[in-house]
Amino acid sequence: MYSYSYLSLIILGLFLILENLKGRPRITLLKLHFITLLSTTTIVCTIDFLNVIGYNLQFYETIVRLINTILVINIFQIVGSNKLPKLLITLELLIISIFSIGIFYGYRFANFHDGQFYFKVISFSILNIFIINPLTIGFMGFNLFKIFKVTDRNNLYQRKIRTWSVLLFILFILMLLSTIVTLALYLKQITLNSLDSRIIFIIYRFILFLFIFLRPKFIDDIGVSYMKFSPFVKGQISMQNFEFLFYHNNYFLRPDANLEDFALKLNHTKTEVVDFIKNQTNDSFFELVNKNRITYFKNLLKTKQHDSFTIEALSEMSGFNNRQSMYNSFKKYEGCSPSEYINNI
Repeated sequence: MYSYSYLSLIILGLFLILENLKGRPRITLLKLHFITLLSTTTIVCTIDFLNVIGYNLQFYETIVRLINTILVINIFQIVGSNKLPKLLITLELLIISIFSIGIFYGYRFANFHDGQFYFKVISFSILNIFIINPLTIGFMGFNLFKIFKVTDRNNLYQRKIRTWSVLLFILFILMLLSTIVTLALYLKQITLNSLDSRIIFIIYRFILFLFIFLRPKFIDDIGVSYMKFSPFVKGQISMQNFEFLFYHNNYFLRPDANLEDFALKLNHTKTEVVDFIKNQTNDSFFELVNKNRITYFKNLLKTKQHDSFTIEALSEMSGFNNRQSMYNSFKKYEGCSPSEYINNI
């Protein structure tokens, strides 16, 4: 049973990795974290599969699960602050060093099945539960607060980011609580034959895969840097500044969005902006603006906003100056009218 479950998760993980790698030639820092988290979670599932069929690889599983935790922390930091501070990276390296010592002396994440505990409690286990875990939760909670502070609940895009972040935070909390409960049972020497930590891990990883797959796609555009499969030209427009202005501040939703104003805000010439956008997306400035407006407009339709607002009102919310302009763009990029699109939702 468990071997088939782990194999299914491995196949799902590989599919999601390929799904995230295809498409755009650039990978933002946040998307890189999603791909890495998918990879490490798939590796953990592979290790668990090998454990089920007779191998003992808990040592490696503990290392990879530690990396998973660091990745989740970084995701919250990037979404909340649009950057990874050097102080955070330094603290994470310190935590990894401390964990490495603990792992060397026998620390393993809580594991329980068949009425037996497959780990031992050392002093580091107590340190992890009562100091490192609360600090981790506190830091993630602080970044969740920042996400709420910098986002607008009336903005469809940012409201989705809020909801997604809260649910991911709750999932992570539940996973930590399951670890604490297992440790408490171990300390009390309470054995429950019906309790199996493998079921908890399988469910958690499946939900984590779903969270990554169903995340708001525009969230990928958050990130302080990007990887491109060609050399980065010195003197190019900063991707951090471009993403912050265009995506994070929803510049494309402004009815008066124009190339001259955007270039002025970036402190670059119009030619530099045009070349940069063409290099990154193969679109013109106005094509990129209209594509993102149509994506925003479609999300309004998918959330049934057309039940409360007219198409013209939704068009204005999406940054279009008039209904006809929206219709022309919608037909161009979707191949149908908004009414036809609504009927197919």
